[in-house]
Amino acid sequence: MKKKFVRLISAVLSAAMTLTAVPLSAFAEGETHTHDGESNVITTPLDFREKKADENGVGWSWDYDTKTLTLDEVNIQATTDSMSVVTVPDGTEIVLNGNNTIVQTDTGDSYTYILSAVNTNDVNCDGTMTISGEGVLNAENRSTDSMARSLGGSIIINGGTVNATGKVVAESLEIHNDGALNAEASAVSNDGAAVGVKRGITVDGNGSLTAVGGAVENEYANNGAILLNSNFGDKISVSGNGSITVPEGNAAKVGIYYDGNKSIDAEISGGKVTAYGTKCGIYKVNLAVQAQFTLPAVHTVSVKLYRQ
Repeated sequence: MKKKFVRLISAVLSAAMTLTAVPLSAFAEGETHTHDGESNVITTPLDFREKKADENGVGWSWDYDTKTLTLDEVNIQATTDSMSVVTVPDGTEIVLNGNNTIVQTDTGDSYTYILSAVNTNDVNCDGTMTISGEGVLNAENRSTDSMARSLGGSIIINGGTVNATGKVVAESLEIHNDGALNAEASAVSNDGAAVGVKRGITVDGNGSLTAVGGAVENEYANNGAILLNSNFGDKISVSGNGSITVPEGNAAKVGIYYDGNKSIDAEISGGKVTAYGTKCGIYKVNLAVQAQFTLPAVHTVSVKLYRQ
């Protein structure tokens, strides 16, 4: 009897130890994980357009009704045959908690995004996503494809910090409150752009945009750290304590480059804009100030002038 009791206790303890080894949030269906010490790495892409109910995974949770994706210390290291490592539907809000990492690990030719918002068009990323929270997202594309990207869609950053390696391709870009986007062009980029925007850029509140471009071999390329090509009357708008910075370390020819038909206006009513390039700071950008507005000394525009 005593031996049976001891065996029973041993079985209970063994089961308890097994349960404690399983994370509190169950693995979502279709996820593959590797266990390294105390970290769980997701090694398969995630497409939240396919999820039809609330769901949780390691480091993430999805609220289907509100289209809210919360990232909490997530670590995704994946390759993908589709257009993006993580895809969210149009209108998604992404909340950042802690330090989050998403990496496209394929170092070969891979014309992909790290994180994209899609309505109907996967390639052009025609959806809108809003990023908020107080955490950090590190998005890195390791592809050697000259068209490798990091973020795609119409992007609104209301909070948190996004560090992106690989071109950010946005229909429009807005950064508000304490949101921050730090973008760096990939080493093999065909245009050396860290940020490419089809429409306009708005930075206000304490928001900040920093872009570091890369040099390209093609001397005729539209080589700028921030590249805009709107033909719809859009503009660059900086106000409050917002800032746009292309630092001296930028290797692209131009800091802020407009390659549309005419030129684009930049309305600066506050904050700071700094633009450096190996040849010029800005190209085809009209710096505009309303006539009734006096630009205070604290609100400055620093531009490296064109050199022949």
